[in-house]
This record gives sequence, structure tokens and C-alpha cells, in this order.
Amino acid sequence: MSEKLKSYLKNLNSFAAAILLSSSVAIAINGYIPLDDTHIKLMDGRELFSIRTGPNSHKIVLKQKQKVLWEKNFEEEYDRLWDYAFFVPIKKGHYSYDLNHDGYPKIAVATWDGGNAMDHRTAVIFEIKNNSLEYYGTHRFNLEYGRYVYP
Repeated sequence: MSEKLKSYLKNLNSFAAAILLSSSVAIAINGYIPLDDTHIKLMDGRELFSIRTGPNSHKIVLKQKQKVLWEKNFEEEYDRLWDYAFFVPIKKGHYSYDLNHDGYPKIAVATWDGGNAMDHRTAVIFEIKNNSLEYYGTHRFNLEYGRYVYP
């Protein structure tokens, strides 16, 4: 490899690292993006997982111990790309909460794809009925600064 190419690649790596570091610091200073919240445990012991199945898709899985109770793959559902899919608290301090007091807890899944503004996103709300998830609706959610969906 030529010396010019080595020098170019070294400078390119330094530049890329500086951009990555500065954007990470900006996120840490300005807000919190919970991209790693891909597993939650419900009050009754069941667990939910968000698992990447492709570049623009995730599978949501409901399990009890090791048994899969429900699973579905999402790619372009609810007018969004599922590049990232992660759980966010639906209410302060709660990843599952019975919003309308009907006996079924709701959970919120935030999605993110690189081309959309983070402050104008919505979380997808699912209702956990028996051993499945049913679409409940969406709610506006500021992905960058939002700590939970409903006040």
C-alpha cells in the first residue's frame, strides 16, 4: 500500500472518529436516545424482545420463560421504517401501563430511521391481550428528549 494511501486512510479514520465522538457527546449533553432498550420484563414475568431481522426490520417477541407466546416481524408497518425498534417507558417509570383501565397493559415501541427528524416521531402503542400484542395506536414522542410517551 502506498504511503499516500496509508496517510489518507489514517486521516480519514481520525476524522470519522472525531465526528462520531462529537455527535455522541452532543447526544449525551442534549438528550438520551434509548436505542439499546430492546428487552423489557413485564410485571407478570413475561418478557418482550426487539430483535433485528434485517437492515430495515425488527421482530417483536413475547416470551414466558423460554416459550415464545407471540412474535411478529415489522418492516414498514404504521408508516415507518423499522431500522431501529426499541421500548420506551409509556408512563414515567413504567414500560407497561394500563392507560385506559381496561385490564390490558400497553407498551410503547419507538422506531427510528436515519432520514427523519427525531423531534417529530411517534411511538407505536401495543396492548398486551392474553398472549399477544394488538395495535392500539400511535402517540407523538420526541425521540431525542422524550423519557416517556404519556405524561
